[in-house]
Amino acid sequence: MKILFVSCFVNNSHYIELTKATLDKYLIDSEYTYICLNDAPTIKDENYIKIVSIISGLPDCYESILTESQKHNFIHISIPQNIHIKNRSNHSSARHTENLNWFNSNIDNLFPSYSHYDFLCYIDSDAFLSKPINLNLHLSNIDLAGPMIYINNHKKYPHTGLFFINLHTVKNFRELNWNDTEGTDTGSNISNFILNNPQYKILELGRYNGYRANNSIPNSHTIIKLDIPDIPDISDYYKLIDIWFNKSFLHFRAGSCFGVGSNLHRNNDRLFLYKTKYDAFLKLFH
Repeated sequence: MKILFVSCFVNNSHYIELTKATLDKYLIDSEYTYICLNDAPTIKDENYIKIVSIISGLPDCYESILTESQKHNFIHISIPQNIHIKNRSNHSSARHTENLNWFNSNIDNLFPSYSHYDFLCYIDSDAFLSKPINLNLHLSNIDLAGPMIYINNHKKYPHTGLFFINLHTVKNFRELNWNDTEGTDTGSNISNFILNNPQYKILELGRYNGYRANNSIPNSHTIIKLDIPDIPDISDYYKLIDIWFNKSFLHFRAGSCFGVGSNLHRNNDRLFLYKTKYDAFLKLFH
């Protein structure tokens, strides 16, 4: 099986090394290509939200993503900054939506060899394989797969942090739209695509019963709490991670990009929280 992974990066190039190491270690009997969509601005005047690296605090995010992509033989594609709207309060979800819509609708020009792959997988930059998995065994005869977010009894959409699309059967995948039309998060409009295409067989890789409230309750199948020492005045919500595909993929979540990586939000307390959580998260891979 050949998998084409696509992920967005903005100020978190340090994830690329772990991504490469875990895919090479745990992906069984499959070939893969990994595309890094670089959403960091390259022109000083474009950096209107003051993006800086989460780890270093430096503004060289574009160059570090490019360097890490090349170092690990990932495909690097620059996101044109003019697809984004300036001066808005919600940067992360909106930019993510625009990135995925832009790539999905322009895939024929951006990466025309996609047709040689069996599955296209949109994956968050902070989602990593954590144990061996043979996708041939799980995705056979599957059209779409992802952790599913249930809006109500009849509408659901995939968490776009791990979204597999069968390129042999889902010929209309360019119609997918990651807009938030349900007041939840990136990709909720995909619920309409699912309703309009009942012929597609969907594999559920996790389950969220609702989005806001139930997205922060640990359970045994989709959400767990990291073993982190108590941090005063910090909600347990920031200690949660997602476990997907029978715990084969771990998703760091909660502030791994814009939440701590922009000077608009960056402060010592949030940076300390991020580094504390990330240190605990990394122990799960050893």
